[in-house]
Amino acid sequence: MRAIRLIVCGLVALSLCSGVVQAAADRMTGDMDNTPHDLRTLLGIQEICKPCHTPHHAPYYNDGPLWNHALSSLPGLTGYSKLCMGCHDGITAVDSYGYVDSTSFTLNSGTPGMVAGDVRWNIGRYGLADDHPVSIPYPDLADDEEGPPHGLEARADVESYLEDGKVECTSCHRVHSRGSDTLHDEDAGEPQRYILRRTRAGSQICRACHTN
Repeated sequence: MRAIRLIVCGLVALSLCSGVVQAAADRMTGDMDNTPHDLRTLLGIQEICKPCHTPHHAPYYNDGPLWNHALSSLPGLTGYSKLCMGCHDGITAVDSYGYVDSTSFTLNSGTPGMVAGDVRWNIGRYGLADDHPVSIPYPDLADDEEGPPHGLEARADVESYLEDGKVECTSCHRVHSRGSDTLHDEDAGEPQRYILRRTRAGSQICRACHTN
């Protein structure tokens, strides 16, 4: 009987230790693994953070946190949008980082690993003319004599979606996680490919700012 109790206690202890080790591993790896921003396979590298960040000698440290990636040349970009468009402008190569200028992997239909003709990731192909504007101030509705534009209304929580009072790429997207979307794309069946801060169900991501 005592032997059975010892065995049971040993199994419980082993299970708890395994859980602790797994929890530590989860903290180490974070949420970026196997997300659209996990570029290890595309670029043939081992470090998941390196295309964007580097701990030492960051070439663009004034533009982003230890920023390691080339910046977009599109005009008018500020904040995190300037960083995001360093890959998504369709001009700057995804593998242009760490003081290396490259033209190997631009986000257009010729990029290896992309669906032929798929330009969803090439946001800047028309200079953002066909996309939701970014790097724009959220209207100060209290001073708007003509009323809220584009269905915008003052919201107590809208500041959490803005960067320095501006709408940026990060107003809608989470760059370091799988996002909160609950809808599946009809063509791919991948619920988190857009890494959204809120789900598209019921247009909740839009209604974070547009309430009418």
